[in-house]
Amino acid sequence: MADHGGGGGGMMGAYPQVFVVDTQAPCGPVPVPMPVPVYPRRGGWRQRVLGALVGLALLGVLIEACCIYNLHRDHGETGSTAKITSNEIPETPQRKPAALLKGFQGSEKKPQTTEKNNVLLWTGDGDGFLHEIIYKDGLLTVRQEGYYFLYSKVALSESHCELAKHTVMKNSQRYGNGKRAIELMQSVRYHCPKTQKGEKQDPPANPDVANSYLGGAFHLFANDSVYVRFDGQMRPGLKENFFGAFML
Repeated sequence: MADHGGGGGGMMGAYPQVFVVDTQAPCGPVPVPMPVPVYPRRGGWRQRVLGALVGLALLGVLIEACCIYNLHRDHGETGSTAKITSNEIPETPQRKPAALLKGFQGSEKKPQTTEKNNVLLWTGDGDGFLHEIIYKDGLLTVRQEGYYFLYSKVALSESHCELAKHTVMKNSQRYGNGKRAIELMQSVRYHCPKTQKGEKQDPPANPDVANSYLGGAFHLFANDSVYVRFDGQMRPGLKENFFGAFML
């Protein structure tokens, strides 16, 4: 019995092991390869600069559009206000100081001047006027400090050759207490009628006339005075001779 049992055990150990595979069983999950992530490529400095320029251009267009809108809106409001107040009288802008004086009428060729210094005397006849400027004895005195344009014209008319001297002068309290005259402009002309320059000619229908004109801008203080001094002969008349000033 002992031997039989031992023999049987030896035969079982002599056969190989057998595994049974069930082909009908479901298969396990098939591994799927993971997708490789694709990252956006970073642009270079050129793309960044280009983007900044595009942004600035769009910002400029937006600002311009806002300005145009505000301009049209303000214009519309102004127009509507003007229509509402059309019956009101608009305020007159403040006039600056100005003056225009004319030469005296007469037949004499000798100008009307003061007894000394040959200061020309003027009149407000015709279209002459004074505004915020004082006139007395040939002098124009300003009341406000500022820059003024001074001008003067005299018409020379004579029957013989003569030297004419046309000068614009200034008196100021800042220089010699107003007693020292300052020369602003000067014109010296030697005028000679055509009939005396060459051969004898028939006298013309109109007298031989030459003009002397002075003009310039100067800074004047309050209470400064300007005047015209003339040495020679001149043709009288309102339109031929004048002296004036206006504030710039």
